[in-house]
Amino acid sequence: MTERTAQKWFKKFRSGNFNLEDAPRSGKPSAFDEDALNQLLHEDPRQSTRELEQAIGYDHATVARHLQKMGKVQKLGAWVPHTLKDSLKNQGVSILASLLSRHQVATKQHRSFLSCAITGEKKWCLYVNKKQKKDLGQSHKAAKTSCQS
Repeated sequence: MTERTAQKWFKKFRSGNFNLEDAPRSGKPSAFDEDALNQLLHEDPRQSTRELEQAIGYDHATVARHLQKMGKVQKLGAWVPHTLKDSLKNQGVSILASLLSRHQVATKQHRSFLSCAITGEKKWCLYVNKKQKKDLGQSHKAAKTSCQS
């Protein structure tokens, strides 16, 4: 922070103004159409800022700034809202309450709770290895039985 910035904040607080929001600036108002940007995101949320730049006709830095202003962040290649909706927050609370009750039941029964927990946030991929191991024949079986005795 520069000394001049500190002086401005001190003057602002001394006058009794404790509002931390930025004041509107003078200058040319932005003609950027955020509704068009939002429509493009609804059509395909996996577009990059460069692709959105070509579709809207503004610089990708301007597009990125307006995406940030709209509260969008890029997660796993898709633009999503940064803040959670109330319905998603309530869903998270209900899931946590369910897990807590399962933990309490498992504790009363002296079972391990985490051994039966299933996570849903990771991607799972079934891998089938079609290669079969070579049959080593009788010599391998004989060596295996001789080691056990």
